Amino acid sequence: MHPSGQRWAVGGLLLACALLGDADGCRRALAEADRLGPGVPFLDADLLRARAWATSTLGDSVRAETLFSDAAQCAADAGAVALEAVALHDAFRVLGKRFSTRLAVLAQQSPAPSIVLRARHVQAGDDADELLVIADEFERIGALLIAAELVSQASVVAAAEGQRSLARTAHGHFLRLDEACGRVRSRWQHDVVELTARERDVATLASGGQTSRAIAQHLGVSTRTVDNMLQRVYVKLGLHGRSELIARFALVDVDRSPL
Repeated sequence: MHPSGQRWAVGGLLLACALLGDADGCRRALAEADRLGPGVPFLDADLLRARAWATSTLGDSVRAETLFSDAAQCAADAGAVALEAVALHDAFRVLGKRFSTRLAVLAQQSPAPSIVLRARHVQAGDDADELLVIADEFERIGALLIAAELVSQASVVAAAEGQRSLARTAHGHFLRLDEACGRVRSRWQHDVVELTARERDVATLASGGQTSRAIAQHLGVSTRTVDNMLQRVYVKLGLHGRSELIARFALVDVDRSPL
């Protein structure tokens, strides 16, 4: 394989391992990256960015910040506006480092949707409504993992602010995106709330078409208890009723956790 192709492949491996939180994989990929020879210079920005992700996964945020900055500068030197925007945005996603001013400049210079959305994300702060709007736009251009991170963040923000309905909507949106991503989730997404064993039993029986009364008789509890458990399930899973529960359970293996 051509050296440039190898560099590109190793960069992709670094990103994949980092996104999955695979520390051993990151170490092996970094060692492979260290053995690479020189390649096409414009690929250096992406390889530096991939190194930054992997380094952050290994717990060295200081080094990761330097690598993200180097990646952005490398892209800027090459006139690669999109790559610079991605590096700056990733520094925000991974480390919380804000480069809103520079991203705003890039968005004005080259108002491509992917660049504009990255600038908006950094500026959104903890505005749950804006985060959901931006997530929809990222989903529209096919950036599903970023969209999942955004709606996950929105659900947490909304819940903290007592916006229960918005939190439920955001959480339901997250679950749909989580499925679309093939259950590949970056470690910067908030964990999906797990059902308790009894909640899972109730949800499974309800999704199979059993009434609350039948479920209560089967489990030896009151109908009111079953209805209360179902309400907790709906809130946790971002659902709005039994019909959505049935549809949700039809898409997943209910024995897996988290749902």
